[in-house]
Amino acid sequence: MSQRYDAMMAARHERLQRMLRLIGSARATRFSKPDCHVFYVVHPSTYQGCRGQWQVTRFDERGPTGHHNENTFALAVASAIGAHPNSYWNEGDEEYSLS
Repeated sequence: MSQRYDAMMAARHERLQRMLRLIGSARATRFSKPDCHVFYVVHPSTYQGCRGQWQVTRFDERGPTGHHNENTFALAVASAIGAHPNSYWNEGDEEYSLS
């Protein structure tokens, strides 16, 4: 891989680790960014077939508008803050933080 890619992935990992330290043992966490009506909530999955997984639910002014599940809390948080190792699963971006 290129040095640029490696640096980007290292920065994502460090951002995720900082966020996980801030969250501690919370069971549900909200992420938002200034001047944006969209926010994300990471919480235990509500779907029968996904017990033990973590759900990232997207909200806007109308209420919940979508979701996806991740196998771990860390990956769900990574998706909400734009730090997922697989960029395809990023819901939020680097401007999202705890709210």
